[in-house]
Amino acid sequence: MIKGDLTRKAFRTKCADKIKTEWKNLDILINNAGIHTSKNSLEKISDEQIQETFDTNIISMISFTRNFLPMIGKGGELYVQHPLQPTVEVII
Repeated sequence: MIKGDLTRKAFRTKCADKIKTEWKNLDILINNAGIHTSKNSLEKISDEQIQETFDTNIISMISFTRNFLPMIGKGGELYVQHPLQPTVEVII
């Protein structure tokens, strides 16, 4: 397990580099990182919370997944899920 902040590009790159070094390629990637801010009113969610959610759930998810695409060979599978969306499966 590698612990860190997926909103940080340097951490995402470190993860991808470590996996590439140790595994060379992947048959499957499951990307399940995400956060959710629960409030009983939209007015109570701060701009900072909105930005953090977007950075984690959208930007990080796309960027992290993109880091691993070269490692997923033909016939490999990609699963992406976050708190606001059901699982999306892509078979390459």
